[in-house]
Amino acid sequence: MQLPAAGLTEHSHKPSTRRVGVYAQTARCLDIAERALQDSGASIEDVVRTRIMLTDVTQWKEAARAHGERFASVRPACTFVEVSRFIDPAWLVEVEIDAVIGQAPN
Repeated sequence: MQLPAAGLTEHSHKPSTRRVGVYAQTARCLDIAERALQDSGASIEDVVRTRIMLTDVTQWKEAARAHGERFASVRPACTFVEVSRFIDPAWLVEVEIDAVIGQAPN
């Protein structure tokens, strides 16, 4: 079974709880992704592809650090792209993931 998750952002409506910086926002997006996976009976190990969208691609190393910490043992295919903006100007990053559940290893 394929499980896509898109639109994962730092989406707190309370300014006092918003994450500041690309690393912190990426980590928060990945927290949300991991929770969604678990709620669907999957895990980080099932992720086969990620996409990281940044409003400033020169900050990619901060997003990559958070991504690498989470996926060090999984190593999904990953793409980083720059976008002009998000709906909320405070968002610096958005994450998409694709997971495949229930496939036997080769």
